[in-house]
Amino acid sequence: MSHPWMPFYVADYLADTGHLSTAEHGAYLLLIMHYWQNGALPDDERKLARICRLPEEEWAAARETMAGLFGEAWTHKRIDTELARTEERYRKRVEAGRKGGLAKANAQPRHPPAEAEPEQCHTNHNHSHKEEDSPVPPPEVRPPRHSGRGAFLADDWQPSPANIDWAAAELGGVAAAARTFERFRNYWLAKAGKDGRKRDWELTWRNWVNEEVDRANRNAQRSAYRGPPTARSPHDALIAAVAERVLGGDDRASADDPRDDGADGRAAGGHRLLPQRAG
Repeated sequence: MSHPWMPFYVADYLADTGHLSTAEHGAYLLLIMHYWQNGALPDDERKLARICRLPEEEWAAARETMAGLFGEAWTHKRIDTELARTEERYRKRVEAGRKGGLAKANAQPRHPPAEAEPEQCHTNHNHSHKEEDSPVPPPEVRPPRHSGRGAFLADDWQPSPANIDWAAAELGGVAAAARTFERFRNYWLAKAGKDGRKRDWELTWRNWVNEEVDRANRNAQRSAYRGPPTARSPHDALIAAVAERVLGGDDRASADDPRDDGADGRAAGGHRLLPQRAG
């Protein structure tokens, strides 16, 4: 069986390889990765040098150091142990899958074969149907979903045509759906880590559109609850006019303003003030 991934224990590795140079680290990693993929190393100096990507003279200089990290005949006890564990886990998964498949098959109801009607059988042994019988539609074929941790959004991913039409109907048009998809795409392309992986991007898109619709409905409800803006009372209008004059409005009184008291009605700064109530 192939081993696409290899367990790597950083602390153990550093404890065993603290004496290696940078080039020796590279040679050792190439050797153990070859060992992991092939189950062993060749007992041939030229082949070992090629695995390490080293000229033969450099391999000869590093060989003794590399050999000290392996057993006899270039065996590696730790890698052999991990390979055995991996193969055992794989064997158990295969066995569990086989048992699960058998259990599922046994759980399905078994129908006895229908008796053939002699007067309706054809010589080519095809099953015949009565004229009033309707044909049985084929089962719906659904695309496979991603398993495991899911996948990140692909750069060229787009919703299916059916989901595009549905989004346009829900959001009020193709333009609104296009703007929503642009926000959806930018958000998920920038999302990193496990939260950026999804097993079903079509379903994620539908949930995103539903959330957009719900948000728009909530905003509309809040606007309706507030009601139309209320008109200001005369007192509020008077206070606003005075504040505009005092805090930066036009300090020149209108000539035809009946409340203009001339110089006596102005403050030292020249702004209009509220008239003094007679004592």
